[in-house]
Amino acid sequence: MVSFLKGIRSPSRHGWRSSLEENIAAIASPTPEFKVEIGAVDSYDRMFTGDFSAKWTEDQLLDHVLASGRLLLAGRGGGAKTVILEKCAKRALRRRYVPILLSMRSWTQMNAQTWSGLGSRSMKVDYLLRTLSSSTVDISKLDALPPATVRMLLIDGLNEVDGKDAQDLIFAMDEYAATAINTSVIVSDRLVRRDFIQADRWKLCLVLPLAVDEVRRQVAKHRSKGAHHEVLSDAEWSLLSSPYFLNSYIKTGELEETRAAELRNWFQRHASLTDAELDLASRAAYQVYGSASRSFLLADFERIAGPAVVQKLHETLIVAGQQALFDHHLKHDFLASFTLPRTSLSGIVRALIM
Repeated sequence: MVSFLKGIRSPSRHGWRSSLEENIAAIASPTPEFKVEIGAVDSYDRMFTGDFSAKWTEDQLLDHVLASGRLLLAGRGGGAKTVILEKCAKRALRRRYVPILLSMRSWTQMNAQTWSGLGSRSMKVDYLLRTLSSSTVDISKLDALPPATVRMLLIDGLNEVDGKDAQDLIFAMDEYAATAINTSVIVSDRLVRRDFIQADRWKLCLVLPLAVDEVRRQVAKHRSKGAHHEVLSDAEWSLLSSPYFLNSYIKTGELEETRAAELRNWFQRHASLTDAELDLASRAAYQVYGSASRSFLLADFERIAGPAVVQKLHETLIVAGQQALFDHHLKHDFLASFTLPRTSLSGIVRALIM
C-alpha cells in the first residue's frame, strides 16, 4: 500500500517556495499522454447540454484563468481532471508563477470537522493551504510575495468532499480571489451544479471525451505492444473515449463493453477477488461510503471485508496511518454499487457515468 504523502518532499532550507517548486517539478508526466480538449460554457445549463462557446487546449487554461481570476473545470469520472491540473501547475511554474496545487483526495473527516468550526472564509482558505500544501504555505506567505508575482491556487477534486463543505469551499475561494493580490483560482469538480457569490466572475469549462481520431491514434500506436482486440465494437470505442479506460486498455490489452464490466474485470483479474470476496469488498465499500470525505478508517473496512480482501486490494488502497482511500473514486463507486438497495442504485450509476 502506498502513502498519501508519496512523492512529497519536506520543506528545504531554501524555503517554502523552493520546496513547492521541487514538489511540482517532481510530478511524473502521464504515459501515454493524450490530447485532451476542453469545452468552454456560459452556464451549467449549457454544460449539461453540451452547448460550448469555444474549445480550448490544455495550454490555454492558464490564460483563461488569468483573465477571469476564477475557473471551474468539470468532468466525468476518469476524465483526466487531476492530470490536467498537474500539467497546469507545471506550466505555471515554467512561467515563474507561484502555483499551489491542493488535492482534496487527502481530506479526512477530521479535516472536515475542523473546517466546519472555523469562523471566517479567510481562516478556511488559510487552513486549506496549511493542511494540504506540501510546502506548508499560508496566506501570510503568499501576501509577502512581490505584488507582481502571479499566485495560482489549483484545487483538485472538489467532489471528494461533502456537498456542503464543497459549496463552502467555492464561496471561500471566490472571496479570496476577490481580495488577494494577483491571485487566480482553478477548481476541478465532477458534473455537479455549484452556486457562486457572483456567477459571472467564474469561467466554466468541461473536459470533453477524447476525440475519435485521438482514440484511434492511441490504439493504433500501442496495438503492437500487447494482445489487443483486433476489432472493437461501437460500445468499446465509446468506452475508450475516457482517458481512464483508454489508459487501462493500452496497459493491459483487456477491454469490456461497459464501465461497470471493466471495473469488475479489474477486481477479479488484477486484484484476484473471488465472487465471495468481491461481495465482501462491496459491502465494506458501501458501509464506509458517504462520510464528509472520500477517506475512511481502514479498520472499519477490514472489519467487514476481512484481512485477506484488504491484502488483495493493496495495489489500489492508499493508506496513511489509520485512514485509507481507493486510488481512484471510480473503484470505490463501483464496489459500493453492488450493495446499494435498488432504490438507491441510480445514484451510483449516475456517479459511474459522470
